[in-house]
Amino acid sequence: MDCTKFFLSLTVFVAMTNHASSQTLAPVTQRFASSRIQETPGFQKHVMTLMGRLGCNGRACHGSFQGRGGFRLSLFGYDFKSDHAEISDGRIDLDKPAESLILAKPTDADAHEGGLRYSKGS
Repeated sequence: MDCTKFFLSLTVFVAMTNHASSQTLAPVTQRFASSRIQETPGFQKHVMTLMGRLGCNGRACHGSFQGRGGFRLSLFGYDFKSDHAEISDGRIDLDKPAESLILAKPTDADAHEGGLRYSKGS
């Protein structure tokens, strides 16, 4: 798997999920466009933190021992390797990142038992 494409897709996911914050962030393309920014978006720091904030890897959701809806994450994101494999296994469309299940489910564009976790463009 091409890591650059994977992180690009996940970066789109991170950028779209700012609903819990009262302050709106600039799009990721603007935040990381400056040459002064030394940070590279990462799975452990950005994606799993977001999953925790949205409650996706909690006991009542995909973090339970049996997972939910065929999708299982480690409880509160302790197993980054396993979570990375689970998310990248069919839930990310590298050709059309905006149509990935990892985006469609929590925005309720596709049936999601957990309901709307964040709105598109938020």
